[in-house]
Amino acid sequence: EVGGLAEPRFGPLMGISRGQDSIGALPLGRAASGARAPAESGAGSRSASIREEERHMKFALSDLQVSSPAFENGGRIPAKHTGEGEDTSPPLEWSAVPDGARSFAVICHDPDAPVVSSGGIGFVHWVLYNIPGTATNLPEGVGNHTSGPCDFGKPGYGGPMPPNGHGTHRYFFWVLALGRGPDHEPGLTLRQLLETIESDLIGMNRLMGTYGRA
Repeated sequence: EVGGLAEPRFGPLMGISRGQDSIGALPLGRAASGARAPAESGAGSRSASIREEERHMKFALSDLQVSSPAFENGGRIPAKHTGEGEDTSPPLEWSAVPDGARSFAVICHDPDAPVVSSGGIGFVHWVLYNIPGTATNLPEGVGNHTSGPCDFGKPGYGGPMPPNGHGTHRYFFWVLALGRGPDHEPGLTLRQLLETIESDLIGMNRLMGTYGRA
């Protein structure tokens, strides 16, 4: 089982450690059409380990592209988007949306957190869904759409706040394209959302940012 969900159905898609580097994968399932192996930013043994585990686990991302004006893939997240700053959600943009997308969901998690509270998928920082299929971005500090609870015990975004001296953590910002309209009930946890949207997933990709505290 992966995060309490049956692996054959949900697949390895969200930061679940298996004795190797956690890859920022999500516990939901079917491979999106046009899937390809992602290229992680940076080099070295950790990057090689990530790529190797993705190949081993048949990790599949779609051609959907995710970026942010605030930081590059693999770059440091500005302090204003963390718990040490204004704690506002960063702006996100996406393109190459798959045909048939009727809504989007956005989630963020930290697979490097020492406290794992969501069934083995790391610390959840953001659950946002019911984003219309016509959307191609989220502004900084977005306040509309539907927010689920994060692991800080509140709805909406909770920025990076790793323990002092715990090193640099990775934060994966996922955009999930769904073939179902923005009609999901409010207040879904990450686990509940993933269970709900599993059969509607038609594309996905993610942006990874980093943050650490001395």
